[in-house]
Amino acid sequence: MLANQRKSKILDILKEDGSAKVAALSKIFKVTEVTIRQDLEKLEEEGLIVREHGGAYLKDMADQSGNLILANQDNLDLKEAIAQKCIDFIESGDTIILGFRKHHYGNCQKTHGL
Repeated sequence: MLANQRKSKILDILKEDGSAKVAALSKIFKVTEVTIRQDLEKLEEEGLIVREHGGAYLKDMADQSGNLILANQDNLDLKEAIAQKCIDFIESGDTIILGFRKHHYGNCQKTHGL
């Protein structure tokens, strides 16, 4: 993946989750933490994010908060259908590994009691 593609995807993650850690981004993109730090540095120079120790967040969360709420509502019915279909394959005692995105939490809530 090219650096510009990776930076774009990092921004997508920040828009959805609000913040991200360098270590997590490094694992997602299968690059070194140094590479992620360099990407974050460039995004900060462009005025898009704020870096902090170990991670970053969107520069202007106040302006983005409405967008985040709307983004999480996109395709809600489809996400619900996918979660319900996944539950059909889960049996009591199974171990489930989820990503770190917020919508994964909603899917996880549906499995409570299995």
